[in-house]
Amino acid sequence: MALVSLGLPVFNGTEEDDLELFISLYLGYLASVNVNYRDRAGNPSGAKRAMGILRSCMQGPAAIWFDRELTGKNWKIENIHKNGVVTLNALRVLVIPEGAGGPNAGTYVVGSVTATYAGVAGNALQTIGGAFISSDTIPLTERESRDISLAWRRSGGKPSNNQPNSPLNNAAGNGTPIVLDGIHLNQAFYWMRERLPATLEEKRKLQFSSIYQDNLPIQDYYEKVYRAGQMLNFTDDIINDQFFRGLSPNNAVEIERIGMKKPVDELVGILEKVEKRKAEVFLGLNSRKLWRNIGLIKQNQYKCLLLVRNL
Repeated sequence: MALVSLGLPVFNGTEEDDLELFISLYLGYLASVNVNYRDRAGNPSGAKRAMGILRSCMQGPAAIWFDRELTGKNWKIENIHKNGVVTLNALRVLVIPEGAGGPNAGTYVVGSVTATYAGVAGNALQTIGGAFISSDTIPLTERESRDISLAWRRSGGKPSNNQPNSPLNNAAGNGTPIVLDGIHLNQAFYWMRERLPATLEEKRKLQFSSIYQDNLPIQDYYEKVYRAGQMLNFTDDIINDQFFRGLSPNNAVEIERIGMKKPVDELVGILEKVEKRKAEVFLGLNSRKLWRNIGLIKQNQYKCLLLVRNL
């Protein structure tokens, strides 16, 4: 488990540490000390202060790994080449197919996961920002953080010693991978989830198909399945399939009643309400049973008193 010292969360990077809990505590700490990790204008900016604080949280094996993998590095998008004169923000809003309305031909590395994804007809309306190059200013909420990680995985994002080669209004560096200046939180979190030794060991031990709900609350079960699937680089279809297969019998019946065509997030919300209602009913029944038993006890006490008086 991540430890807390004077409000600052500490992370050692061992198998006992919970990375997701640490990230949650860390973001809470930033909020408590008024550090805006989305700020790029300050001197130093909130983004740089946030990364400095993140490094100060690292101890032991995590500190050694962090300095080796992230400190002083830039962020390379290996599968996307600089190819034109658009700015990074302008590139993000383009749809992903190369050609009209999208980036110039030759932007994606041939044969890469990125090129394959961009070539799927069903993905044609997605933007480069949504699918491949997430903005550093997106709030790092739980679901959005997962989407960011998925985008970097698709585009081949990784730390690099290469010099920055970010899209600007000039043609210098065309034909080589985009390299962004420095590393920001969403990139650091992604790389920690992907490459921390303890995370790699957890992936090795994980058996995705053996995850079942059992007595877990529906939200906890959903988070467990989704996190495991993300760690193993599974698609949403595979993750959702395991979610349905591992449901408790009662929730499987509820899903049949509700209808499986709804988005999984929506189904989880409905099942949460069902769980809450059942818990309320259960507590109500138990309360009535308790008061009924108290009444019986009082009646028996009264009968005993009467018997004593009649002796």
